[in-house]
Amino acid sequence: MSESQNLLRKITTRTLGYGKRELQAAVKAVEESSEESAHLYNLAGRAKRTERGESNFGPWCAFKGEFLAVLPDQTEYRSPKCFIPEPFGDMMESHVEQVDENGELRYVQTDFAIEVHVVPAENAVGYEYKVIPIMKAQEGDELLHLRSEMDKHKPKALPAPKKEDAKPKK
Repeated sequence: MSESQNLLRKITTRTLGYGKRELQAAVKAVEESSEESAHLYNLAGRAKRTERGESNFGPWCAFKGEFLAVLPDQTEYRSPKCFIPEPFGDMMESHVEQVDENGELRYVQTDFAIEVHVVPAENAVGYEYKVIPIMKAQEGDELLHLRSEMDKHKPKALPAPKKEDAKPKK
């Protein structure tokens, strides 16, 4: 782990330091510039299952697995739990939660990477999130990932044997 990496109980926009005031300030800066949005952070991970609950704000869905958030200053945060802004969060639910042929819920490991931005909006808080996929959400395969890492570090191959060397000796 790098020195600028931190562990969090959960990754949310709030736990990354963006409360209502910070988000409204970011939106004000966007409105005063020619930018369309303010980049908040990148989020990548492997969602292995969901966790659901209810709060004073209504029902929620968190993802459990392995997650990494990177701020614009390159500070990294890791966590086993994250909340993904909508509408991408709803889309991820449909990837992770699948119903099998018997009607039973099963979880599908899903890898994803996104950019999270804030944009001005005409709603009660004055902003909303804009999520830009960096990679398409896809079923995660840990061994396939490890294989791709190995392929990046292949040693030089030995030369192929000559045809006459390949014949068995009597």
